Amino acid sequence: MDTLEIIRQMKADPALAEEMRAVILDEELRRLPEVVRELADSVKAFQASVISKFDKLDGRMDRLDGHISNLSGNEYERQVIRNIPTILGYSEPAFRDVRMPDKNELIKLLDEAVEANRLTVDEARTAILANSIAVASAKGDGQKVWLVVEASVTIDEQDVSRAKDRASILARGIGEASYGVVVGAHIPDELPTEGVIAVHFAGKRIN
Repeated sequence: MDTLEIIRQMKADPALAEEMRAVILDEELRRLPEVVRELADSVKAFQASVISKFDKLDGRMDRLDGHISNLSGNEYERQVIRNIPTILGYSEPAFRDVRMPDKNELIKLLDEAVEANRLTVDEARTAILANSIAVASAKGDGQKVWLVVEASVTIDEQDVSRAKDRASILARGIGEASYGVVVGAHIPDELPTEGVIAVHFAGKRIN
């Protein structure tokens, strides 16, 4: 029986073909397709595990970035509050004799405004929640003015709105001139700041 005849018989008889493979190939070679499939499945499982771990790591990094950003923002606000007299004393327009009023004094003024029905309790609470409130004299006529400050690393529309609204509430409550002030390390050029005083402060402590 020649080789071609053997091949024809193997094609016609699967059982014979399997017997011939068993004779010609050893056990390891015959299991090769199965081994390849198992390896491919293992690789897919490993890839899925790696992707899952990277997704979780990305989520943790996002939360960490947000936490760091929040910490930086809080520290910036503290720096602004510590340096309000210097920051506003050299702003444009500049003010003289900038000082931080006693907190109890300010609360007393707002309480009196509530009792006189010039402000509601919610309005008084909104005003006192400003990042900082200072009192000063305007250069030129020396008029006493109140400065309601909102500070943020990057000033946005909400900061402007809060400063403007809280200054308006304070002016109505105590009957004296009051200006909204936003202090930021970055104040976008396109940001509308009408109605407030915008002051740039890089964030380095001023002594």
